[in-house]
Amino acid sequence: KRQPIYGQGDKGMTFFKSVDWWFFLLISLIIVFGTAVLISIGAFNFPQHLLYLILAMMCFFIFCRIDYRIYKNFTYFFYFIAILLLLTTLIFGQLTKGAVRWLDLGFVSLQASELAKPLLILAAVNLGLKLKLQKIKNAVLRIL
Repeated sequence: KRQPIYGQGDKGMTFFKSVDWWFFLLISLIIVFGTAVLISIGAFNFPQHLLYLILAMMCFFIFCRIDYRIYKNFTYFFYFIAILLLLTTLIFGQLTKGAVRWLDLGFVSLQASELAKPLLILAAVNLGLKLKLQKIKNAVLRIL
């Protein structure tokens, strides 16, 4: 039986039930470690870091509310966006420390490769599912 998408059918679904709390705990530990390292280097970046942490937590809780099966419908769009971002970086990227990695969007600089990584993983997983490559052995045999 298919589970209903949040907001469809299960009226008792609360916000807190949609969060994977073990995953949140692991992410929180990484955040605490990263913040400690940042403060040990110099606390002058802490206000900006705190702002990004708040934005990241808001995104985390928003994406926890979305049923993961919905992403499958947008895989090719995500793949296209990832390739477009990488090509845009190649053409319009800023030279920083001898490499072109950053896109200056005016209000923020974006490293497109970091955003492209999870998008490409989603595309690869969807392709594997479509080709019925549930096992690594089958995937390797198809490649060979």
